[in-house]
Amino acid sequence: MKHLSTLPVKFLHIEQEFHHGGHGVLDLLFSSPCYGHCLPILRPWLCPSWFWLVQVREKCLRRGYLVWCILVLLSGWLLPRPTLAQEAPETTYSYTFGQSAEFTLRLPPAAEVEEMLLFLCIAGDAPEIHILTVEDGVARYRRDLRAQPFLPFQMVTTWWEYKDDNGAPVKTGETTFLNEDNRFQWQTRTEGDLTIQWVSGSTELLVAALDIARTALEEITTSLHSPSLGPVTIYVYPSLPDLQLALRLSGYEWLGGEALPAVGVILLAIPTTPESLIRLQQDIPHELTHLALYRQLGPQGYANLPCWLNEGLATHFEQRPEALYALALERARRENALLPLADLCPPFYTLGGEQVILAYAESQSVVGYLQQTYGWSGMRVLLDAYADGLDCSSGLKRAVGAELPTVERAWRVWLEQEGYPTEQPQRIWTMGHIALRDLAPWLLLALVIILPGVWFFIAARPTPHLPSSE
Repeated sequence: MKHLSTLPVKFLHIEQEFHHGGHGVLDLLFSSPCYGHCLPILRPWLCPSWFWLVQVREKCLRRGYLVWCILVLLSGWLLPRPTLAQEAPETTYSYTFGQSAEFTLRLPPAAEVEEMLLFLCIAGDAPEIHILTVEDGVARYRRDLRAQPFLPFQMVTTWWEYKDDNGAPVKTGETTFLNEDNRFQWQTRTEGDLTIQWVSGSTELLVAALDIARTALEEITTSLHSPSLGPVTIYVYPSLPDLQLALRLSGYEWLGGEALPAVGVILLAIPTTPESLIRLQQDIPHELTHLALYRQLGPQGYANLPCWLNEGLATHFEQRPEALYALALERARRENALLPLADLCPPFYTLGGEQVILAYAESQSVVGYLQQTYGWSGMRVLLDAYADGLDCSSGLKRAVGAELPTVERAWRVWLEQEGYPTEQPQRIWTMGHIALRDLAPWLLLALVIILPGVWFFIAARPTPHLPSSE
């Protein structure tokens, strides 16, 4: 018992040391030779017990040191054991654009978990939940992006949830990545909110592309009074097959360009050729117009736009006119083969072959006529009408006071005069000429039907007999 002789002195300082905070009180108590050998074992269990130990100090002193020793030894088993820090799980991901993706969680060696949940949130939508079985401490989810594609060039956010060995819920940190086309090594150039991503091409073309985009944005937003587009990224693929494959891998397919306005992304196919600059001057303003209209009208208003107005505005803002459109329009005008504007209200993919080119040409011409006649203020009123949900003809009725057939006749008069305003007598003559030309097939059909009847009526008419002179 001689080794316990130091305890009374130590006890006099326990409460004072406890109120000062810190773990010095442990060292104070276990500096006694009697407890030195217990220190490595008892230390982890004593920290939560100090407040209780101080309260029973006086009783321990009165009943002897043996009782105190027993209480100290039992405190490790009677009081809750503190939770020790656990090693965090390791999470990884990898993907090949449009082909496959893999998400993996690796648990610490001592963890015993049989099942966990993987959450996949794509483009801010409600998360997908995948229940996975843990094998050898690893949970893995593989996804065939050809059957279940991610939306292209949109953010994907993932996290894991499970219960640890004690049944407590565990949630990992979120991991977010951009589902961009990682089949290529992209060159990047950024200026303000504009970013150009390019696979092959000179630095001069990258600089030119940024200048074209900046100039086009100024003209588009000034004319339409569009709000700021925010960050815009333009991906320029080295060939049309590369772009079309990327679109097919993501569930899209179109001609030579695509705007993804919800995420501010433009996809173009421009090979490195002497004509590259011309293509940039056409395609970049065209797709930026789609982004501007989406930001101005919102998803529903944008979806309600007639295709002739949407594509007509985009074509109107191109910095280098497409000669093919002018040739197609002129030939259709001469041959009286223009497409009715009512056929250009739905998307153009319902058309085929040369009709698509003519549809773009007519749309550009109609927008030019409306802008020249009613100004940009009238065009903004027209956009607002469609944003309110009006149909193809009713939107024109509200904005310009005439429905689609009337506007189409006026546009064709304007087109006959090569897009220049005319005096009223000349306009009336042109309208009559167009009406006669349009009705000519029906007039010919009417003659074919009526003339045989007239001939039969004349042939069947009885011949009058003159009275005899006798």
